[in-house]
Amino acid sequence: MTDDNNKTLDTSGPGEDWNPEPAPDKFASDGDLPLVLNATEVADLLRVSYRVIITMAKEGEIPAFQVAGQWRFSRSAILKWIDDISNELYDPVMRTI
Repeated sequence: MTDDNNKTLDTSGPGEDWNPEPAPDKFASDGDLPLVLNATEVADLLRVSYRVIITMAKEGEIPAFQVAGQWRFSRSAILKWIDDISNELYDPVMRTI
C-alpha cells in the first residue's frame, strides 16, 4: 500500500498509530522532562503519534492548553493523568480492559 506520494506504508501493525518499537530513552526520569511539554514530547513519552496527541488534546481526553495556537502540556498534569489512567485500568473494581 502506498500513500499519495507513492511512499510505501507499513500496514503490519494493529493500527496506523501503533508503535511496536520501544521508545528511545529520551527522558531517563520524570525529572528530565521539561515543566511544559509540546505535543511531540508527549507523543514520545506515550509512544503514540503526534496526531493522536493533538486529537486527544482537541477532544479534551488529555490535560492540555494552548499558547499562541500551539498545544502545550504540563509535566505534572501529564504524569498525574498517566498515573490516574493506569490506576483506573488496573483497579480490579473499575477494570476496563
